Amino acid sequence: MIVKCIKEDRQGHLGLNRTYFVHGIQYEEGQVYYCILPLEDDRDWYRFNSKYFQVIDETIPTNWKFGMYGKYFTASYEELIADADHYEKLFDGDPIEKKIFQKRRAEMIDDVYNTHIIKDFNRFIYDLSPNLSVQMNIANKVLDIEISDANAEAKHRKMNILKDDGYSWYLIESDASTFKANFTNDYLRPVLKYLKLWLGRKNFR
Repeated sequence: MIVKCIKEDRQGHLGLNRTYFVHGIQYEEGQVYYCILPLEDDRDWYRFNSKYFQVIDETIPTNWKFGMYGKYFTASYEELIADADHYEKLFDGDPIEKKIFQKRRAEMIDDVYNTHIIKDFNRFIYDLSPNLSVQMNIANKVLDIEISDANAEAKHRKMNILKDDGYSWYLIESDASTFKANFTNDYLRPVLKYLKLWLGRKNFR
């Protein structure tokens, strides 16, 4: 979930028009609060009333848990729900709790990012052809896809392509009915280009 600040707080923690990733949501006495990290180098998050923000991306991390944190109904990462002392230790600078938070933060951001990748990719595939069947797995910003065409009359190109620069790569293998690709997310564009080529699209741009 991503929000944009539309009103500065009295303490000056928030930047007007700045966007923030939401690490959790708390509900108390009819008020909704967002848990955010005001500055990237802060060691812990703070909660702010939702009146300061506009939601610009409502995607919720799939690993969020729901429960009571003290007297607040909370939706957030597991340790915040399960460990009543987690936040206080984090606020005090406990290195173990800091590692936990940093790990969960990275997982949440990747999860939201991956959700968008999957949605956008499926929409792109459907626009290309509603006959296509897609299987996709994404983990650590590496995608593994297999696409089959139910159109028996379609004639597709055979391809066996590998590009690997040591940090990023894409491997494409295709035959008359199936297109397979394993690639890092920064190579999504060339993979989509080759997918179009496999489908016989003349516009290979």
